Amino acid sequence: MIDTEKEFETIQKIHDLLKNMDSAANERILKYVQSALKISIPVGDKSQVDGPSSDAPEVKRGGQANENEQPELTDFADLFSSVNPQRNADKALVAGFWLQERSGDNSFDAQNANRELINMGHRLSNITVSLNQLIQRSPALVVQVRKKGKSQQARKLYRVTHEGRKRVYDLKAEADN
Repeated sequence: MIDTEKEFETIQKIHDLLKNMDSAANERILKYVQSALKISIPVGDKSQVDGPSSDAPEVKRGGQANENEQPELTDFADLFSSVNPQRNADKALVAGFWLQERSGDNSFDAQNANRELINMGHRLSNITVSLNQLIQRSPALVVQVRKKGKSQQARKLYRVTHEGRKRVYDLKAEADN
């Protein structure tokens, strides 16, 4: 039986410990704890916090969404290799999808997306061009949600749209076939 009172107390303690730290430190801490305790959280699974997500389709072979089947992806390398994106725009989309799933504010920035790709050996010479291609598609697969600074080179925050999420799952289904 689930002891919801004990779970809530634990959440409160963790929150109290992390609330005054920056998001990068919180991410490092939570990743370490996840690794140390061997906790696997499937991509798109926010049920531990929010309950089931209605816009996070599960992938089934043949490209059909199935809520009961979620790929167990514990890191970006797993996701990237299982999706196997070929085009630069798709690579940027997969990296953005991964970062967005892991962020607290449901967004990502180009620099961190490219860093993930560099770690996989897939550096994009200009990730902004790829993200702009995703923005200009109809329907848009990515949207710009915020810009920090006034210069053209100011840091922009992006969000993968519902259609973008579907594209990642479609790529996964294609790779599985």
